[in-house]
Amino acid sequence: AFPIFVKEALKAVLVVGRKKSDTQWRKEEFQTLKSFARHLSLALGNAEYAETLARSKRELAKRERDAWAGTLISGIKHEVENPLHAILLFLGALRKDISRESSLEKIEGLIEETMKDVLTNASEINKIIEHLSDLAQRRPLAVQENVRPRAIAEKILDEMARERSPKKIKFDCRIPENFVLSSDPVALNEILTNLIRNAEQSIPEKGEIILEGFSQNGENILRIRDTGVGIPSGLVKKIFEPFFTTKEKNEGTGMGLFIVKEYMQGMGGSVAVESEEGKGSVFILRFKNLDSGIRNQNS
Repeated sequence: AFPIFVKEALKAVLVVGRKKSDTQWRKEEFQTLKSFARHLSLALGNAEYAETLARSKRELAKRERDAWAGTLISGIKHEVENPLHAILLFLGALRKDISRESSLEKIEGLIEETMKDVLTNASEINKIIEHLSDLAQRRPLAVQENVRPRAIAEKILDEMARERSPKKIKFDCRIPENFVLSSDPVALNEILTNLIRNAEQSIPEKGEIILEGFSQNGENILRIRDTGVGIPSGLVKKIFEPFFTTKEKNEGTGMGLFIVKEYMQGMGGSVAVESEEGKGSVFILRFKNLDSGIRNQNS
């Protein structure tokens, strides 16, 4: 009988009976059995360690999800509370004003003015709900090879160029025609739309937005540069948090960059930003190069 210990705790006993040939066990054979028992002890220890590690990862993932949910709920409460409170104030003020007015024309004017404010704030709440619905019902990402980001970027830039805007912005797409990514094309379209629109909104009157694509150290990289106002250094770490925004309320809900980060992580990539206040920002998207990974495995 050979006891099997894992971390000084008895986990099993290996029992060896007679040989089929009924001959005596030799000393060398006992040494082999002892060695096998030691290896079995190591294997059980490794299995327990792997299970502990997997359990720790599951618990960490759950804590991260709980923390994310807490942040999201807190953000929802804050973001929805403000326009909802404004709606209640507008309607309360309208009720008081109507009770004091006798002129039908003035009452109609008050109602029209109040309804405009109510619709603006109701629209804000609707935007938040739409973003949350998109996150909750988001389809699984379908990463494909040979996705051409230039074609996607040009379509977005063409649509933005047709929009009437007082700003004078030059769009410069330097992504090579033959540059390809391993990506979900629908997610990539939303990522680039969010980043290009953010770049446009950061430019006060006139400026430039430059898109670049290249490969470096086994990664495919997209870079979106703008000559806008930049991001204050104290806010750079916060811009990917849900509901965080430096824009005016009618320009966004603060979910765009959060969705960009979620999509990039979902595709096994990453997003980073470099910015200097007054000089613009650079958003860097890093995608895994699947072809490179396959070559490395086969080499």
